[in-house]
Amino acid sequence: MSSNSKIWLITGVSSGFGLALAKAAVHVGDVVIGLVRNVAQGAALIVEAVKSVHPRLRLPLGQMAIERMRLKMVQVGKDIDAWESRSLATVFDT
Repeated sequence: MSSNSKIWLITGVSSGFGLALAKAAVHVGDVVIGLVRNVAQGAALIVEAVKSVHPRLRLPLGQMAIERMRLKMVQVGKDIDAWESRSLATVFDT
């Protein structure tokens, strides 16, 4: 973080105006502390932030929120597994 960077606390960063504002702030080199209500969309933002070389988006989570996030990600994994088995069994006309 440079000496000119700002730190933003933005609610609703999982979609809409909050997400757009967070992305704009990160784009100019500021740090964003983002708050979300939607656990699934929050998980996607965490994955995006972790993959970033210089993560500037931070999502503060309490222990209960982290546990809910883990459970949601496990369920998403199960959903993907179910989709994969069905999609691999699909026969297309050639």
